[in-house]
Amino acid sequence: MSRMRRFVVLALVLGAIVGVNKASAVWWRLLDDDFSTAPSTWSYAGVSNAFGEALFLYDAANERIQAEWDQDNFIDAFSDPIIIENAALSRPLPRSLTDRDSFRVFATLRIEAGSIPDTTEFYQIANFGLYNMEKMGPDRTLADDLSVNENLVRNGSDFVEFNYFINNNSFGLNANITAIIGATVPDDLAHAYTTGSGSDSWYHLTDMGADNYLPEETDLYVEVAYYGAATGAVSRRAWTAIYTDAQRTNLLEVNGVPMFYWTQPLPATNTFEVTHVAFFNYVAPNWGGANGEGAGSFDDVAVQWGVSEGRIITASRDPSAFALTWAAESGTTYAVVSQTNLLGGVRTTQALVTATSEAAGWTNTASAGLDFYSIEPQ
Repeated sequence: MSRMRRFVVLALVLGAIVGVNKASAVWWRLLDDDFSTAPSTWSYAGVSNAFGEALFLYDAANERIQAEWDQDNFIDAFSDPIIIENAALSRPLPRSLTDRDSFRVFATLRIEAGSIPDTTEFYQIANFGLYNMEKMGPDRTLADDLSVNENLVRNGSDFVEFNYFINNNSFGLNANITAIIGATVPDDLAHAYTTGSGSDSWYHLTDMGADNYLPEETDLYVEVAYYGAATGAVSRRAWTAIYTDAQRTNLLEVNGVPMFYWTQPLPATNTFEVTHVAFFNYVAPNWGGANGEGAGSFDDVAVQWGVSEGRIITASRDPSAFALTWAAESGTTYAVVSQTNLLGGVRTTQALVTATSEAAGWTNTASAGLDFYSIEPQ
């Protein structure tokens, strides 16, 4: 291992383990995209609609992603295995996240007028969240599991997402929203989906009642969060909510029902790793009614990672300079402390830095020796 790499790793470990004197957390921005320019960092994969267009298109005039949802585009339920081709517009995360991390995803959703199909199945639209694009098998609705096929396609796995079920009297259910965690189970390459349960004290039914749906032609401010690094009752749960304001302070209510939802805790044996943020169109066979469909748009996507305050995120060094960046709370002052011996010795405060955002940094002239750094909130 090179000396530079060794220096960086030690700085990261020191900052994360012994460089924090209080157990507060900071949301570190991994990415933001307001689509003010064409989304060159996003990639589309999937089918085309009847006009030969992708189901997710950039709308330059309105600086949004136009979305088309169609549960019947594309599936062949009579082949063995079933042919399922979902569509997705995705962007890589700057770092992967796992079930041990805490994170949250934001997007602004707008649903076009007329997106209320006569649906009698469990079809979902307006899906978005974090995914592992390599593990995300095509059979998200487990349609092939119910077939008599000898050859089955791979089920979806390793994702945390928002769902809008636009059901119309679907087995006694109405329109509702959910969060879903898709995980990998030991010794089972298929899937494990974690949702809410009526037996859970945190369960909140979002059934909007007959003939009630999410508002159309208006901005809906959606959040999806997962609390893997938390403790207590919130640990390893996912949450989703819809707000009426961009600050996400006022929950949307439909027919008197607040739009928020908790999953059950993800079992300790189940794991996941997500690598991309994405918008999805899922397909499924039509077993008893018209397919779910609709159209809308997405805007202002953001992904945040929950880290300990004072955790060193980046450490870099060139022949003349050394720089640190750490997770911070705006307005808090941090001491940059160094020592030449990781196990003890003299500790020297190199600088006091007052943060102005969730990221703080310090740059100094590179030294000839090997120093160890920690960040200490004051």
